[in-house]
Amino acid sequence: MANAARICRLHIEVADIAPPIWREIELSTVMTLTALHGVIQALMGWHDYHLWAFWQGRQRFEPADPDEGVKPGPGADPALLTIGDLLPRKGATLRYNYDFGDDWWLEIKLLSVEDPQPKVRYPHCLAGERAGPPEDWPARIRGIAGGSQETPQQAVQRVACLGRSGLGPGTIRSGVDQ
Repeated sequence: MANAARICRLHIEVADIAPPIWREIELSTVMTLTALHGVIQALMGWHDYHLWAFWQGRQRFEPADPDEGVKPGPGADPALLTIGDLLPRKGATLRYNYDFGDDWWLEIKLLSVEDPQPKVRYPHCLAGERAGPPEDWPARIRGIAGGSQETPQQAVQRVACLGRSGLGPGTIRSGVDQ
């Protein structure tokens, strides 16, 4: 996939949770991994309090550690890599690890790549189930994490802050709002 302004549909699911906690979103293929991190934070209701990294195979993509002054290696800076760079075809996957102490893992799968639709603002949340795991809840209590049922509309309301966060010009909207 070239780094043109195309739209990818992603399925994002918290690993090892039953019933599943998931979101389906549409966003630009030129969005950076750093920006995708911000989208995931909003989608799950997290507050970006912890370290994070994306993984593809054995390759790790993470920002500099502010406490250690360590910078990402060559080709591993999430602020420079786009979704289109790492998810070149349908079915391609990434993993996202948030809060290295509580150790939440999310599976990200590319479902499709299409042209943007007129009058749709991206990122765009299409669907989802269940609330994200509460911030600072250890992943070892997966059986009860996530708690309440969450409608796609509630997920959309929770992530509407993206337009104000500097991640993009618009807000995430559900397909039923269009």
